[in-house]
Amino acid sequence: MKIYIVSHNAKVFPELPHFEAIQGGSAIHYRLPISGDDTKDNISARNPFYAEITPMYWVWKNTRLPKYVGFFHYRRFFNFGPDQYPESVHWSEKSFHDFSEENIARFGWDKDSIYNSVHGSDIVTPVIETVLRPPEWREATSLYNHYDALHHIRDLELALEGIAKLYPEHSKVAEETIQRKEGYFCHMYIMRAEVFREYMEWLFSILFYVEQRVDLSSPLYLKEYGNQRIFGFLGERIFNIFVEISRRKGRNILEKQRLFGKLPEHYMVS
Repeated sequence: MKIYIVSHNAKVFPELPHFEAIQGGSAIHYRLPISGDDTKDNISARNPFYAEITPMYWVWKNTRLPKYVGFFHYRRFFNFGPDQYPESVHWSEKSFHDFSEENIARFGWDKDSIYNSVHGSDIVTPVIETVLRPPEWREATSLYNHYDALHHIRDLELALEGIAKLYPEHSKVAEETIQRKEGYFCHMYIMRAEVFREYMEWLFSILFYVEQRVDLSSPLYLKEYGNQRIFGFLGERIFNIFVEISRRKGRNILEKQRLFGKLPEHYMVS
């Protein structure tokens, strides 16, 4: 089992062999003292548009996968321990503050606890949550309308078009899933190796389809407008479609509580 912790500015991580920190966009950013995504077959230089997905591509193309492979973010981990926050607690308060031995034990981040928790599952996701309409964040809305409120809806429509053309057998479930008012967020997961390979092939075929049809030099995708991470945003949404496709195939989907890291300043590169 290997769980990659994707980072762009953190330098302190759990010192456990089943975790490996990896820098997204190491080809173009200040190099952190951790693994990078810029060797061999890579899309590291496209990180401003792909965000946390460039390390996924690198792992897929360049590593020998263990039985389970996962991706967390430096401030987002799953809770595998017996100490679960009540679901009524807001996601930002389901938190941890360091990677101390106490927290490793509390949240079950040791290898045995994680493996015992995920064993028998095909995909491990965050707990599904109600999609709330921006900017008030009170009323439930669909994944489609949520994307429309925050980003450029044409991009999502292109992704759905790509699914219809590349995977016509998935078109109906894609349309149904994107209209649901519940979803998985943050694009974090653990998967069996064979499912991960299938997901990567599916995901990148769709994202590359979109990339060929948008002008990334357009002012629409400037960083200051908040939409530069187009493929990161799309990946987070269409992950929901892949999970639903997998569920209908009879795969075992396990949900785990998502934790938010309120980490000290010395954990970050200044």
